[in-house]
Formats: sequence, C-alpha cells, structure tokens
Amino acid sequence: MKRIYWALIAGVLSGCSPKEPDTLNLSYEVVEDGGAIKLSWNEIEGANYYKVDVDGDSVAGVTGTTYTVRTPGKTLTVTAIGVDSSESVSFEVVLSQGVKVWTVNDPNIAHPSWVIFDTLGNARAASYAEKDSAAWFMNDDAADTAWLNTNWAGEGGWNRNLSVWFAVESGNIDDIKLAPGLGDYYYRFPPDYGLGDNQVGAFWYDGGADGSLGHEDHFGKFIITDYTPADPTYPSVTMDIYWQSEPGLRWLVR
Repeated sequence: MKRIYWALIAGVLSGCSPKEPDTLNLSYEVVEDGGAIKLSWNEIEGANYYKVDVDGDSVAGVTGTTYTVRTPGKTLTVTAIGVDSSESVSFEVVLSQGVKVWTVNDPNIAHPSWVIFDTLGNARAASYAEKDSAAWFMNDDAADTAWLNTNWAGEGGWNRNLSVWFAVESGNIDDIKLAPGLGDYYYRFPPDYGLGDNQVGAFWYDGGADGSLGHEDHFGKFIITDYTPADPTYPSVTMDIYWQSEPGLRWLVR
C-alpha cells in the first residue's frame, strides 16, 4: 500500500509545472518639477526586496512598491530579488547632429535660419515659410555679432502655441545631465550675445506657451559645433541638439 501512495505522489509532482513569476507592471510619473521619476510596481509574491538600478548601477533596495529616482539616467530597472522578475523604462534623449542655420539677415533663400522639431523630437533647419512652427532662429547685428533667438508666443513672436527659452551651461555637453528648473531661462543665447565654438546650453520647449510645466513641454540641450562669422558673407552656426521625449522631464542623458 505504501508503494502505491508514493507512486501517486511522484506522479502528481512530475505533472506540475513551475509557477510563472508575477509581473511587476512597472509604471512611472514625472515629479518634482521635472527633476525626478517616481516608480511604482506590483508586489511580487516571494520577493525578498526590490532593487532599483539607473543605467545598470544600483541606487536603492526597497521593500515597498514605490521609489523616487533623483539620479538622471537613460534606463531605470526594478528587479524583484528572490524571484525571476525585472522590468525597465527608458528616458534616453533624441540626438540631431549637424543642424546648420544662417542669420535671418542673410538674403540667400538657400540658407535656412530657423530650427524646427518634429513630433518625435528630431530637429532640422527650417525656411522662412516654416517660421510659425520654429523653436528658434539665428540673428546678428551690423557688427556681425551673432546669437540664437527663441520663438515665443504673444507680441513680437510668431507662434501663439509655443514659447522656447534658453539656459546657459558650461563644460562638456555629456556632463549636462539635468536641465535647469524654471526661472533660469532667457529668450536669447548667449544672453550677452556672441556665438562661438563649443558653447553649450539647455532649452525649455514650452508647448503650452503658458510659462508653467505641462504635458506638452520638453527639455533639451545643445552644443555649438561650428560658428563661422562669414559663410560666405553672413554668419552660420552648426549645432548638435538633444531632446528629451518624456514630457516635463529635465533629464538629458544619452
């Protein structure tokens, strides 16, 4: 009789499939005026704790199901330790290289002066006919001192639904990982005029043109890779431009 019981038990065990681990269902929210991401996930049965990584580096181990990440990064990962369950979200910026424009005072119609973004955050040079949707343009004075001038809503601007603002940065473009908070922006770059090679800055794309953060707002950064005072007669500038696709998020890591 004992042999029969053991045979039945063995048959039951061999017919059972291992239980699939629960899913984290990782979600997120932009918080702290665009400076942080709040992660939330499901509780996983059997998990000892949850490890939070930023670009592969552990930043926290928590027993709860929420955590606010204040370290800018490209990829955030939550792993349930003790079970096989892990999920990630990505916030890598979009890079547009070699965007070249000339001053608006250049009469050559083959020389675009405006910079425009598509819905995915790709930047390109734009002509006069597209100025109503442009983010910024290049300007200069009689002394050929040049600067970037933003588009803005209201009197003197072109687009009622968009305002763009600049912030001055310094150092290497890769070191700019967080755009400044609101209040540190200007309508021109640099504020005291005078474009030059290797200057770096950040920008706030105020999609609602209301001066506050909203679901249509984006942040980015740029570097002047080349400034030519006479190309061949009027100044030109070439930029690499980075765009954060997540609305309202000021992280700028690539």
